[in-house]
Amino acid sequence: MIKRPKRPPKTLKERKWLKRYIETGNATQAALEVYDTKNVNSAKNIGYQNVTKLDLSTIMDAKGLTNDNLMDHIVEGLEKPVKVTADGVEIPDYGVRHKYLETSLRLRGHGGSSNTYVQDNRKNTIVFTNFKDEAKG
Repeated sequence: MIKRPKRPPKTLKERKWLKRYIETGNATQAALEVYDTKNVNSAKNIGYQNVTKLDLSTIMDAKGLTNDNLMDHIVEGLEKPVKVTADGVEIPDYGVRHKYLETSLRLRGHGGSSNTYVQDNRKNTIVFTNFKDEAKG
């Protein structure tokens, strides 16, 4: 399979989709709202295509979502989201934390490989390992 370079959003629908994707964090939901489809499977496909073909990093940089900012949000997102039990005890909400992390990395183009390395300007590095890939090997 030929890997094509990513490009910035060109069409009006791509730009509208990107705005909704940044707001919702959900590529499928953004496609359902912007593109002329009511079919969830079609919307998933559109969302996947947009995430994989569009270079979102320059737009994110312009909005202040740099690698430094992303690192701060990752750390905050890994610490803050909590659930409150019936007893009133706060416990970590790992589902929310994982989705937050996964979406952030995907937006910056760091997702999809076996190992993902994110480094900020302070020389902090986080390595994310895709355990599914390791299980295959």
